[in-house]
Amino acid sequence: MPWQVMIISCGSQICSGSIISSSWVLTAAHCVRNMNPEDTIAILGLRHPGAPLRVVKVTTILLHERFWLVSGAARNDLALVLLQEGQNSIQMLAPLGHLKNLNSSECWLSGPRILKPGETDENPEILQMQVMGASSCAYLY
Repeated sequence: MPWQVMIISCGSQICSGSIISSSWVLTAAHCVRNMNPEDTIAILGLRHPGAPLRVVKVTTILLHERFWLVSGAARNDLALVLLQEGQNSIQMLAPLGHLKNLNSSECWLSGPRILKPGETDENPEILQMQVMGASSCAYLY
């Protein structure tokens, strides 16, 4: 999953995201909500062993306009992170498709994790999830 990005803030907060265009990264709003763009970078190239990592400055963090977090439960938990420079050579965009039926669409979730000294991440955790519409989610909740 070469489109994965690690987002790091000076305050040692670490989030993951997915490259969705040459300048934008999609991530979870709850993770970046307290980040200051001036103190934040994105690290690209995590899934290319042996290739140099690319460190890019973040210029803007946009939370979903209806994002809110109450007692650990998040709504509209999406954010966009704008990279300082467009990554013209990026050929590792997340494979976003059109979801025709939210209640039967599947997606894969993964992200970087902190490794212990000497540990490798040859087989990262990947979870297969089913995407569901708001009414189904509310019913199950």
